[in-house]
Amino acid sequence: MVESKHEHLLTGTNVYMRAINESDIDKGWLDWINDQSLTKGLILSGSQTREDLLEYIRSSRWPNAALFAICLQKDDRYIGNARLSGFDWVHRYCDYGWLLSGGTHGKGYGSESLFLLMRYGFLALELNRISSAIASFNSASLRCSEKIGMSREGIQRQRVNWDGEFHDAIAVSMLREEFDELYPDGSIDAYWDRQNT
Repeated sequence: MVESKHEHLLTGTNVYMRAINESDIDKGWLDWINDQSLTKGLILSGSQTREDLLEYIRSSRWPNAALFAICLQKDDRYIGNARLSGFDWVHRYCDYGWLLSGGTHGKGYGSESLFLLMRYGFLALELNRISSAIASFNSASLRCSEKIGMSREGIQRQRVNWDGEFHDAIAVSMLREEFDELYPDGSIDAYWDRQNT
């Protein structure tokens, strides 16, 4: 999936991403995906079993999706997942999603991971557009997306059913030209320069 010439695009200052492994299910993923305090803002349905996640990995292989484990640089600890999926190679776009483990929020790992995901999508896969839908009550994910330069496009009314109540989702996206303007050389230094202004 990730050619060696593109591995550097998935390496940041505090985090890096690698291909996800089936063993990651038992290293936290199964617990995180079933922890409502972590998944409340995600657009998914119901609890997940180990078998569900195995099937998800098997059905999310390249070229249909690119699944990554998010790990800390300092100790290689696995702290979350990120994915690009729903590829349209004619129109050069896809969707993204991600999940971070408990205790890792508010430390900048999410925005750095999202930057790496965008960088890989635009520079390695040569996509023109990357987008997502974020539950309207998931303010942390909205902030993170906007922090790296994504734009709000609109509202998808009552897309999310959480605990028996319908909620809107916010459509967000970034275009390749926007990425290039915000991060001219695509480097992690360009990311940190933007974060520090």
